[in-house]
Amino acid sequence: DQVADMLEEQGYRNVLVNIGGEIVARGTRPDERPWRLAIEKPVEGKREIQSVVPLKDRAMATSGDYRNFYELEGKRFSHTIDPGTGKPVTHSLHSVSVLAENCMRADAWATALLVVGPERAWTLAREHQLEVMLIYSDAETLLTRQSADFPIQPMGLE
Repeated sequence: DQVADMLEEQGYRNVLVNIGGEIVARGTRPDERPWRLAIEKPVEGKREIQSVVPLKDRAMATSGDYRNFYELEGKRFSHTIDPGTGKPVTHSLHSVSVLAENCMRADAWATALLVVGPERAWTLAREHQLEVMLIYSDAETLLTRQSADFPIQPMGLE
């Protein structure tokens, strides 16, 4: 947010700032279309696109358990800690993307929703009218759930 604000103060109206997966999009691409951002499919060791999101004058943050984790005695532990237990989260929610007016809000919600798991995350997102995409697993299958206003763009479309 602060980098995007500083760039705007310098006269730049069309910028995309990405710091560690937290993204602020202001204005448009040089072709005057919205910025296009990929949400990764949460699979270990691969870089695949799950969805593409057009973004203009918004922020997006994604929190997940599929890049930063460790394994101990064959069990996988997320880097995200549940403050209620003091232990890594262990549920089936693997990725949460949130759109908001600023990145601070998007990142805070993405992390909080990742902590609480898929059902509670969906309930909180609806209660707080958040624009979200949840990616979770059911057995070996990845499933998605997104709010009606979360703007998914078909892949390959410009």
